[in-house]
Amino acid sequence: MSFNNVLLPNFIIADLYNDSLVISIEEGKNSTKLISSKGNTQPAKESIKQPSFFGENNKKITIIVNDDKAVFLRDEWLEFLINILAACKLAIADVAIINIAQQSEINISSIKNITEPKFVLLFDISTTQVGLPLLVPEYQVQNFDNCTFLVSASLSKMLGSGDLVKAEKTKLWNSLKRMFSL
Repeated sequence: MSFNNVLLPNFIIADLYNDSLVISIEEGKNSTKLISSKGNTQPAKESIKQPSFFGENNKKITIIVNDDKAVFLRDEWLEFLINILAACKLAIADVAIINIAQQSEINISSIKNITEPKFVLLFDISTTQVGLPLLVPEYQVQNFDNCTFLVSASLSKMLGSGDLVKAEKTKLWNSLKRMFSL
């Protein structure tokens, strides 16, 4: 499937360019500022330690992926997530997608500070990789520290057809039904 010439909704474009670096010159003074898509201006920081995410996080659902080939996630992974979220009566606007491959020093504390999740879905990431003090087996819904966690296989294992793909999708779907009381 090709995504050439696809028009994205405004909220997705705004999320992609959430903060833009701008050098402004005011009467001989150079200053570097971050100007957000909402028009907020703040001085640029040397390093931003908070995780950046894709989505609007309206329902406080954080999805964590590990994709070294994309800023947030590959088109085919996004398409699958959109479909699975729709089956759960959710949309991209309801979630915050964080790609840990593109951000250093990400842990559950920084994630909780920025997204305040009620639910966390980990795709191809163990709970210990994000600093949780417990191991959660794949597809087990686990409550911990006022949050519900679900660890899943990689999104790449959910693509295509065949018995193995169908089995992974079924495991994920059954876990999501328990997680979101569907």
